[in-house]
Amino acid sequence: MTRTSTPIPANGISRRTFCKGAAVLGIWGGLASFGLTSCAPHTGAESAGGGWKAGTYTADVTGHNAPYTVSVTFSDDAITAIDTASNQESLGVGADALKALSDQVVENQTINIDTVTGATLSSMSLQEGLADCAEQAGALEALQAADAPAKPAVEATYDTDVCVVGGGVGCAIALPIAQKLHQEGAEVHAIVGFRSKELVILEEEFRAASQKYILMTDDGSAGEKGLVTAALERLIQEGERYDQVIAIGPLVMMKFVCQLTKEYNIPTVVSMNPIMIDGTGMCGCCRLTVDGEVKFACVDGPDFDGHKVDFDEVIARNATYKEHEAKAKEKHLCRLGGGAMNG
Repeated sequence: MTRTSTPIPANGISRRTFCKGAAVLGIWGGLASFGLTSCAPHTGAESAGGGWKAGTYTADVTGHNAPYTVSVTFSDDAITAIDTASNQESLGVGADALKALSDQVVENQTINIDTVTGATLSSMSLQEGLADCAEQAGALEALQAADAPAKPAVEATYDTDVCVVGGGVGCAIALPIAQKLHQEGAEVHAIVGFRSKELVILEEEFRAASQKYILMTDDGSAGEKGLVTAALERLIQEGERYDQVIAIGPLVMMKFVCQLTKEYNIPTVVSMNPIMIDGTGMCGCCRLTVDGEVKFACVDGPDFDGHKVDFDEVIARNATYKEHEAKAKEKHLCRLGGGAMNG
């Protein structure tokens, strides 16, 4: 794959500059809560002539990852600066979207901005914060009445090079991601792994949705014999430069994919839905540690920065009832096959 640099347009940043792979999150991002929690003027001062109240105002909002503070500075007739430096949004995704949108607001003097695909919750938190700060400054009505920018802050193109790595039934989730990225013009390479030929699924679909497709099986009965990590490392060593790797499959597979991509400094997103059960945040079974903080896959994810996930902990927790599950499996009758599940 060839790599080209794209200049920053006057109205914002290019898709490649914004996110090398963030489009993925817009396709499969999980739901999360957001909203304005509190706000207070910081150094507001009444201006002469009944204009806006010049000064700096703040609003505490909740983004995709965590709460942060939006700080907006006003003159008596314009927004002069926006600061979201305290945010904990993902680099290359939410954090870059906040920067692009903030620049767009200052340039166009309007808060009528669109959300950025792949960073919707981050975008909406900024919109909430801007509206509140504008209200504090007496500028809300004027800013809402201003025309929206002619172009989005981030160009809606998928100029990115992505490797989608799927394992087992995780391929059913990986496929629509690959298809959407391919459809929008991204360079997509797909590496999929199964135990044996009999378990291979969606082969033709993956081939149609990727410029390069590699099938791996544990026993070599289909495709190449070996692990998906071996194929991924080979491609990297051959010169492929991926903006993002997306790994979806068994926990152990995702762990070693992340270890590999961390070595090559490639941003990696993993889907932690294998540990989800009820999907409502009530049972607690999908608890995991991400960057030292407790998260729940069903409400905080299921997608996370793979380099920040404590895989050893989550794999250990996932094996807690392994012995009991094995005994239950012996007694279980498969409704599909008509016999014992292991028979």
